[in-house]
Amino acid sequence: MSFPFLEACMEGDYYIGNRKRSKKRLSRPKRILLLLCTFTLALILLFQAVLLPQVRALCEAAVSNRLEALASKKTYELLRQEALSYTDFILLRYDTDGGVRSASVDTVKLNLFKTALATQVLEALVTQDITVSVPRGNLLGVLFFSGMGGDARITARVANGMHARFRSAFTTEGINQTRHEIGFSLDFTAYYLLPTGTERLSFSVDIPLGETLIVGDVPDSLTQINRLNEEISEIEIDDAVDFGHIVS
Repeated sequence: MSFPFLEACMEGDYYIGNRKRSKKRLSRPKRILLLLCTFTLALILLFQAVLLPQVRALCEAAVSNRLEALASKKTYELLRQEALSYTDFILLRYDTDGGVRSASVDTVKLNLFKTALATQVLEALVTQDITVSVPRGNLLGVLFFSGMGGDARITARVANGMHARFRSAFTTEGINQTRHEIGFSLDFTAYYLLPTGTERLSFSVDIPLGETLIVGDVPDSLTQINRLNEEISEIEIDDAVDFGHIVS
């Protein structure tokens, strides 16, 4: 049994009523163009779904490490240049027995240091873009391909400046000992360029300024130094009476 209509369709020619219809075939250049478009779309989808999260994670780690190293270097250079330490920012007053009578923050000196630090860090960032080199094999997220292939270079630039916040932390160190550390939290906003567009990255870097070890009890009023973490405009904290001792 034969089916003329189906055979005609398979051959590309068939009739509807009295009219002959021919199935149109794409020319070779059009087929190649369609194949290239499909392949490009598949690559874009692969990059968005698999590679982009890997690129973001690698860029975030590389850029934050680079900025942390730069901020730390500028901080220690400034501390050494000005010969500053913990006692230059935190003013301790002692009683006749050697205990801490009161503690206050030298906010003027702290603000001057913050301004100088921000200026030096931003000047260093203006003169150089941060270039991240990532092995192409690492972008696949497969351990076997880690480190393989040439490096993909990604450029990042810090924008919107840098914001510095005073940081104060008390931690227990052994029996009846408390470590008090002061420093800055530097907030950065960076942008890096990817084939899909510009990506935004925000993160903080903690930079220590100094620390001391308090032997004895730390009263609650002394720990109110932490109130300056968010607002650095306060000139002096409340006086505190403490029977502990400071070991520099």
